[in-house]
Amino acid sequence: MVTISANPMYSAGTTQTGSFGLEFARALEHELRGSVHTIAGFAGLLRHGPLTEDQRLAVEWIDRASGNMTVLLEAVSRVVRAASNPCLDLEDVDPLDVIHDVCRRTTPLADKLDVTLIAAVECGDAVLGDREALVEILEQLVRNGLQHSGAGRVVVRVAASGPGTVRFSVEDPGRGMGELELGRAFGPFARFGDPGPDCGAGLGLTICRLLVEALGSKLLASSRIGAGTHLWFDLPARP
Repeated sequence: MVTISANPMYSAGTTQTGSFGLEFARALEHELRGSVHTIAGFAGLLRHGPLTEDQRLAVEWIDRASGNMTVLLEAVSRVVRAASNPCLDLEDVDPLDVIHDVCRRTTPLADKLDVTLIAAVECGDAVLGDREALVEILEQLVRNGLQHSGAGRVVVRVAASGPGTVRFSVEDPGRGMGELELGRAFGPFARFGDPGPDCGAGLGLTICRLLVEALGSKLLASSRIGAGTHLWFDLPARP
């Protein structure tokens, strides 16, 4: 199998894509808010009335749909926030502190899925970045890796990638992606295979791409079917 490497940018160009994506996300967020509130409200009213068994099951399905839409709404809101802030306030950030926070947030999911989470900090230099954005990016990438690694392992790594540059990467040995899937992976609502009950709305990599671009970098990926996926981005070191 050939390893596919990709720069996850739409062919229409960064400016055009970013403008379309932001308008789309704002419109979708607005529409979803009303729908979620309506569904949740009516489900709450139904739960308090006398119900047959069939009606009770129907209300459970309504609750489940409402919960799924809430997850989607939260993801879309994150897309809007990321796309609305093309430039973050950059400052010196300690990668070790970021990795500690990411591991704290993702270890419960790793334990639940019986996946080993490995953190390797091989470079002690601070980076020029935004701590909150870095944590969100890496947390999402790690969660994606955990979802697709099977009972394997996920490695989140910080290492020097060249003079004055630090690379953040996440690797998993899961099912991997072919060329077509990899080309679609960074688009909205991209979900592949059997994502499982803990998976989100398929907007995680879109959010990561937007945030990495706001940091002045690019989110890159390579993948091979049956051998896993590797995602990474570089930031300037601040020794």
